[in-house]
Amino acid sequence: MTWVAGFGHLVQGNVDLHAMAWLLLGSIPGVLIASKFTVKIPDDALRLGLALVLSLSGLKLLEVPAANWIIAGGLGVGAIALAAFGIRAWLVRPRAAPAGSFD
Repeated sequence: MTWVAGFGHLVQGNVDLHAMAWLLLGSIPGVLIASKFTVKIPDDALRLGLALVLSLSGLKLLEVPAANWIIAGGLGVGAIALAAFGIRAWLVRPRAAPAGSFD
């Protein structure tokens, strides 16, 4: 159904091909990278991240004054939280014992 509707808009000339190309260029690597991380992130953290993204998108759609600054701050907080999670996961990962050691 989506393909049919999309093709209809494309035939009528209602599609900005330049914007569509940029969306595809960003979404394909985004999906590939995100599919690797979402299986490793706890459900609560993933839900919180999705809630953050949807809330920031809603602010932009509602045209809240200074929404750009709020979005930048929200994305910064999200990036810091993701970096902290990655560092914590890296520090607590199981390590292989050195060769020749007997425990």
